[in-house]
Amino acid sequence: MKTSKVKNFVPSKPFSSVYLKCATCLTIASEIDKTLRNVRPMSSFDKRPPEIVHSEIVTKLNSLCTEGFNRFDLRRYNDYIVISNKLACSDHVRSEMDNTWTNKLREICNLYISYMNVENIIANLPTSFMDISTTLCSTGGVFRDCINIDDNNYKKVLTEINNCENCSCRGNLVRW
Repeated sequence: MKTSKVKNFVPSKPFSSVYLKCATCLTIASEIDKTLRNVRPMSSFDKRPPEIVHSEIVTKLNSLCTEGFNRFDLRRYNDYIVISNKLACSDHVRSEMDNTWTNKLREICNLYISYMNVENIIANLPTSFMDISTTLCSTGGVFRDCINIDDNNYKKVLTEINNCENCSCRGNLVRW
């Protein structure tokens, strides 16, 4: 039998899975959402000038994308595979991306924020919490890694795992 040499010329791309791309997008969106919630005016009495809020948002988002996502990797939580740094409630899942998740998430985060309209975010901060994950991951915009995937379960799982401290459950949503 003759061995094909083609496989040697086509390197595997572990990040090419649509589910991993969606999980990555939702994980980054979740972290961006946490960052924005910390900047959001807490009441109508918060009279910070828009320039200050704009500067704070830009600074915090840049900080997230250059210093955040430490110890994030592929984790198993119950029946789901997530990208998270919550070690108490989940088990590590080995992948070709091991030890590179932090850098990959930072790289993609920088790409996302380069396309974000900070003025639009500021305009919506006082009135409501925006669903950043829908905006980044599911709409017809530049990033639509989850456009044909129901991401509601993933969001629910991320919320559960982010609220988990020392839970007994072992086990950013993909069912295998």
